[in-house]
Amino acid sequence: MAFRMRHRLDLLGNAVDSLNEGLRRYTEAQGQSPRAYKFAVLHVAHFAELLFKHVVASEHKLLIYKRPDSRALASESTIGLWDAIQILRNAGYTFDETLLKDLEWLKRLRNEIEHYEFEMDIKEVRATLGRVLRATDAFAVTSGLQPLLSSVDKDCRDTYTTLLDEYLQRLTNARTDAAASDAFGRAHHCSFCGEVGVAVEHEDRAECFFCGKSESMRRCVICNEAYRESELAMWNDDHPGEPDLICDNWEDHILGEN
Repeated sequence: MAFRMRHRLDLLGNAVDSLNEGLRRYTEAQGQSPRAYKFAVLHVAHFAELLFKHVVASEHKLLIYKRPDSRALASESTIGLWDAIQILRNAGYTFDETLLKDLEWLKRLRNEIEHYEFEMDIKEVRATLGRVLRATDAFAVTSGLQPLLSSVDKDCRDTYTTLLDEYLQRLTNARTDAAASDAFGRAHHCSFCGEVGVAVEHEDRAECFFCGKSESMRRCVICNEAYRESELAMWNDDHPGEPDLICDNWEDHILGEN
């Protein structure tokens, strides 16, 4: 008798399995592999559809079939995302309009990826995936399911926790963008918002990818090293044009001699 290997997942297990894979691809993409966002989109879209179908099945398991009256139920097609959402609406569930728009966007991009050429805005992908995961997590809780975090694989929990916190997601994205925009992958603190690893110093300006503020880069009149303007002190403004500025190191040195 031939040995057969089997792998089985129920509806919710299948949804969480796709969530885990989506989180892994998202983490990979944040590590400077942006093509991995493509697979994060596919997996998160699959997760969302299966999650709503699971909640439909919890109302009655026959409702996930397009023809629940079929005599050959096992061979019947199951409902899609929008069928599931409408059934749940009819059952008294409510959906935020932002979530519905995000799901429409996600489904459209998924279809383009699966069937044709596609183009995606990385920042839009990250923001939308974050909103979808926050909304579906909240929906799971209000539907009586256990918190999804308890089902997320250990290696995915940090990423999931970050995405559930909008501030942390924005901060993580800013740090990723700052590191990617510097030729040497170096990112600095921001003088305005105070966050670390979110600012890049160009030749003439320091730019923060988190709060969006920027400031001029100037050179110390003594050591000729470049500093942010906020890190320099006035040294001489008795001549036309921009005043001379001095860095903190030289200011402390000079004042220490007096």
